[in-house]
Amino acid sequence: MKKNATQCSFCGREEDQVEKLVSGPNAFICDKCIGLCLNIIEKKTTKHELTILKPKETKHKLDDYIIGQENAKRTISVAVYN
Repeated sequence: MKKNATQCSFCGREEDQVEKLVSGPNAFICDKCIGLCLNIIEKKTTKHELTILKPKETKHKLDDYIIGQENAKRTISVAVYN
């Protein structure tokens, strides 16, 4: 490594070993490390997909907490599903 070589603060690759080297106030990051970070972020966001309950399932859950009010529970269950 050259004495004053610019290198990635994360992996240590020098500027001539990568395609891009982005500089920040006190650090550098290379295109390879950015790609790795992007993959990590994409994997985390895909894990949090929502599961929408059917109206019948929603009403059943509401039955556990609300006594009576059958029409209101049915209406809310359908509205949430739509």
